[in-house]
Amino acid sequence: MNEWLLRLSVTVFCGCLGWQIARRLRFPAAAMIGSLIGSGVFQVLSGQAWMPSWVKIITQSCAGMFIGLQLRRKDLKTILTMAGPVAVLLGLYTVNTLICGWIIHMLSGIDRMSAWLACVSGGLTDISLIAMDLNAEIAAVVFLQSTRLIFTMLFFPSWIRWRCRGEPSVPSAGIPAVTTEAGQGYSVLIPLAALAGGATGSLLDLPAGIIIFSMVVTSVVINCVPCRPVRKEIRTVAQVLSGSLIGSTITMAMVLQLKELLIPIVVLMSGYLFVNTLYSRICVRRQWLDRSTAMFCSCPAGVSDMVLLAGDFSADMKKTGIIHLTRLVYSTALMPGLIVLINSLF
Repeated sequence: MNEWLLRLSVTVFCGCLGWQIARRLRFPAAAMIGSLIGSGVFQVLSGQAWMPSWVKIITQSCAGMFIGLQLRRKDLKTILTMAGPVAVLLGLYTVNTLICGWIIHMLSGIDRMSAWLACVSGGLTDISLIAMDLNAEIAAVVFLQSTRLIFTMLFFPSWIRWRCRGEPSVPSAGIPAVTTEAGQGYSVLIPLAALAGGATGSLLDLPAGIIIFSMVVTSVVINCVPCRPVRKEIRTVAQVLSGSLIGSTITMAMVLQLKELLIPIVVLMSGYLFVNTLYSRICVRRQWLDRSTAMFCSCPAGVSDMVLLAGDFSADMKKTGIIHLTRLVYSTALMPGLIVLINSLF
């Protein structure tokens, strides 16, 4: 017990240290990226980094809470207007998965099924389990999926900041004022309700269940009960924990394998970079989304990570969360079946 507590404490300390260093160096999304680098370096050098599974429930519940804070009755019409952006993104992701997977198969010798599954922008755990069921090359799938998540977190925030330079500032949709109750202070009810919803989603073991349930519970609470605002610091804490969690999964073996899978990594990330650029241009031209929101919506990373980061860049957290949730459900529930069908034709 003491050993696990020590490892957890050191991992979080390294994450916090990385966050403070990144903040002083003015990194974009310093809390998330800095903690990822800090805990990742500790894990690679010592192999002793550890974060318990319940941290995932906390971070994803926080992400769901921040989405839910923006879902009021009047916003339902806005959600219905997002069919276009969602359809375009899912189409681009599908084409990107098939093309990049085929190129990786031809250049690296990884079988078609494994290459396609490695390019699916779904949850790491879900896709890994599906790959195991389909007898794919699980090591290649897990490594490329992990690399996608890590590279996205390290590179895309800076890429988005550079692409959005000179753009007019968009009013932040990060944490809306939900104060309808007299008096000062912050709400405890909303975070507790979100955690309860997230825990329920975790127990039901549904795809994106933690985020969905925490989001729904939060939305119900703020629409039915007068609430004080939520502390902004909760998002920073969630980002540090999320970055530390991701960083603790980085191993020396993954670093050493970078050389062998360099070409597949370049192909994979180039494809997602192209989708990110093309999608943002389409959304801006059609006036569906502002550029920053569109770029976060098309980042190939986790829902909770992108929602938490979107708030730091004044992107629309609500739209980012909804589009990413749709993408995650599609990627996990439908894409593997499509890949099996296409693979059977060859």
